[in-house]
Amino acid sequence: MSEQDPSKIDQLLDLLLDALNERQAARQDVPPQPVSTPLPGLAPQAEPRPEPAPPLPEPPQ
Repeated sequence: MSEQDPSKIDQLLDLLLDALNERQAARQDVPPQPVSTPLPGLAPQAEPRPEPAPPLPEPPQ
C-alpha cells in the first residue's frame, strides 16, 4: 500500500465497518459473554481486581 492512498484507506474502512455491523447484527439476540480466549495480538482483558488493602498503621512505640 502506498504512503498516501485515501481510496484504499476508504475501502478498508468500509470493509471494517461492514464487518462490525454484521457482527453487531449477529449478536443482537445473544447476551454478551466474557472472552475466554483473547485474540492474538490483543492484551487479555484484565480481571477487575479488588483494591489492595491499605497498609496497617505503625504500632506506637
